[in-house]
Formats: sequence, structure tokens, C-alpha cells
Amino acid sequence: MLRVDPRARLRVAEIIENLRDRIADAHGNGWLGEIQGLQVSLDAAAGKMAALNRAERRTVGPVLRHPATTSPQLSVNAVASGPTARGRTPPGVRQTLQRASDTSATQC
Repeated sequence: MLRVDPRARLRVAEIIENLRDRIADAHGNGWLGEIQGLQVSLDAAAGKMAALNRAERRTVGPVLRHPATTSPQLSVNAVASGPTARGRTPPGVRQTLQRASDTSATQC
């Protein structure tokens, strides 16, 4: 089954309503073969509407973001766990590491 454009939701609803009306007319006239064919079309249209509903639920979900780190110790562990490839710790990381170790020493 092809994906239905979400903008076609109203048209699919109209088709479903029309098919239900036509099935009722076919029942009134005793057209059993027509009822069966219309029911197949109604099932397909209902399936497309269900697919639209599922797709809408998937896109309306919450936006998940990474939590912000507020603790200096957490950001140090995330930023640098040691020297760079050249064997030296960059100056900004060195200062952050020093502040983190000062903070943890005063908390004990």
C-alpha cells in the first residue's frame, strides 16, 4: 500500500463516508456482489486512514534532548579523560580539571 499524503485526510474521510452510503444503498437494492466489492474498497480506505493516524502519532511525540551538565565534574569526564593525541592536555581542559579537583577536595 502506498503512503497517503497527510493533506489527503479529508478526502479519505469523504471516500469512507461515500462508500458507507453506497453500501447502504446496495443493501436496500439487494445487490450482494456490489456490497462485497464496496466492502473491499471500504476496508482499504479505512486502512489508509489508520495509517494516517499512526503516522500522525509518530510525528507528534515529544522532542528529546540531551540533558545539560551542570556539575563541573560531569563536564570534565565528558570533555577530556586525558591528554590529546599529541600527549598534551589543552590549556582550557587543564584549568577545568584543576577546578574540578579543587571542588572535590573541598567537598570531602
